[in-house]
Amino acid sequence: MTTATKKKRARDALLPNPPVPASSVVGVVGGVNGRTAAATFRLMPTGAMPPQSLNEPGPGGRHVTSVTHPRRAAIGPIIDALRELQVRRRAQLRARIRLVNQACGLARRALGWRAADAESSRAKMNAAARKLVTAIERGEAPEDGASITEDIEVWARSREPIEDRLRKIERDMRAYAEALPVWQHFKDVNGFGPLGLAIIIGESGDLSNYSGVAKLWKRLGLAPPSEYVKPCKDGRECAQPPKERRSAIWTVSDSLRRQPNIYTDVYNERRLYEIEKHPEWDKGINKKTGKRKIHIHAHRRAQRYMEKRLIKHIWCKWNSKEASS
Repeated sequence: MTTATKKKRARDALLPNPPVPASSVVGVVGGVNGRTAAATFRLMPTGAMPPQSLNEPGPGGRHVTSVTHPRRAAIGPIIDALRELQVRRRAQLRARIRLVNQACGLARRALGWRAADAESSRAKMNAAARKLVTAIERGEAPEDGASITEDIEVWARSREPIEDRLRKIERDMRAYAEALPVWQHFKDVNGFGPLGLAIIIGESGDLSNYSGVAKLWKRLGLAPPSEYVKPCKDGRECAQPPKERRSAIWTVSDSLRRQPNIYTDVYNERRLYEIEKHPEWDKGINKKTGKRKIHIHAHRRAQRYMEKRLIKHIWCKWNSKEASS
């Protein structure tokens, strides 16, 4: 085998598989366990069987490194596709955030923002800048934003293809998630849609690879901070939590807690418990709504507790285990 052929095969092994429609995924077999599944094989056609021997070459002449479990063979292509789509979704979200931040930066300059301003005035300026950007997008540019109207309009046109691509990616992710058997256990939960499940699987992969739910919590950034302490290059210890995965799970749970469901009850009970445990966090009752004011620390702890409960239930249903609570 020549050097050029070896290099070509190495490059081919690193190429990701393009996502396939969810309708053609159900019943498909093939691939291997682990992160290299999508890169090692092309998806096999429906009804095809994987090689039965480790010495028998797989699709494209590649040899099988391990025999795939039947359950993994059935849903493996869906998991691989969700992981790839989540990477692309994150890329589009980052592109959108960059454009939003740039537009708001221009709006702040037009409103007279200065770095030497007090923190409270800067917060008000940020809110006014976002309001100005939204008004210009709607074609309702006020006089104080006339100087940057054209720049913001260019930004708005640049964001349209990003938003369109993001909608298509999320549509495909919903279709894949609905093809997973575990979705049947959560489809009736208010506030938790197929996109939420798709994000969780896209960030964590096959949940049967986690021997315990605590390992899955750590993967998603829900473990105690001490679990993420690692030595730095200079010898000091520093926390390195998975910020992007943690942010993705927060997005899922934020919509979940806004709807009446069992997880909202978990959130409310935990928030009251945190306030009782820390009386200094009690901000009293809101006179207008009659509800207890939300303290930021109690809110964050309660939401994290709710997220862990949701992930635990998904892991248990995925692995056919009974959840203790």
